[in-house]
Formats: sequence, C-alpha cells, structure tokens
Amino acid sequence: MEHAKPKRGAALGLALMLIWAVASASGQDLPLDPRPMGKNGAGEDLAGPPDEVFQELAQLVRVGNVAARAEVIWRLARLDDDRSVEPIAQLVVGCKPELRPFVAMGLGWLGKRASKAAAGLAGFLDDPSEFTLGATVWALGRMGAAVPAARAEALR
Repeated sequence: MEHAKPKRGAALGLALMLIWAVASASGQDLPLDPRPMGKNGAGEDLAGPPDEVFQELAQLVRVGNVAARAEVIWRLARLDDDRSVEPIAQLVVGCKPELRPFVAMGLGWLGKRASKAAAGLAGFLDDPSEFTLGATVWALGRMGAAVPAARAEALR
C-alpha cells in the first residue's frame, strides 16, 4: 500500500479553526500558557506540573459536554508532557464522532510523544467528517506515521 505524507498547510489551518471553535463555544479565551502556576507564581520547575494536575485532567477529560472535554484535551496537549499522552490516547477507543477531531488534534499536538496511539488513531480515517479526517491526517503526520495515499488524496 502506497503512503503519502499529508500537506501541512491545509491541516494546520483546519486545526487552528477547530481550536478557535472550541474557545468560542466555551465563551472563554484559551490561555496562552495553560500550565498551572507554582506556589511562588513563577510556574513549575523543569520537572513540569505535579502528577496531581495530570490525574485531575485525566478525570475531567472523560466527563462533560464536547466543548468542555475538548478544552481539557487542549490543556493536556499544551502541557507538552509524556504524561499527557495516555489520557488523550484512551479516548480513541469508542470515541464519539463529535469528539474525534479534538482527540486527533490533541494527539497531533503531542507529536512523536503520542506515536504509540497512531495505530488506533488511524481508525479515524474512515470517519465521514472532513474535520475529523483533516485533523487525523495532520496528527498522524506530526506523529511521523504514514497516511494511506488514498486517504491523503481525499483531502486535496
């Protein structure tokens, strides 16, 4: 089977549009830096946020409406930490169609850190939604995974 790498420009534009849609739907502006501040207000040290932050976000990502869950996915992804991968990757199996583009974008944002989720995420390529398809192709490209040429061609 022939594989092609996705075009970055089209998928990146789609990803930015979806992020803006989440921010608009929640009625709040997304923070530029979603990492929690430390006790002294200077941010976390090089170890990153404490495990409790990831545990709380891992619980929150499983409850609420699509907009709330999408925002938690965004926050996890923006932490850019290995501990963010598992809570988002667990959403792939049995994911509701309306949440799929956000799951794909979250994993894509984590890039190669999330590559172990690429095989499961590739199942989203059969979704009829152009948003999901675009976000999935972008995410797989960021993970370094190959996208079947026929699916990549559908985006052109």
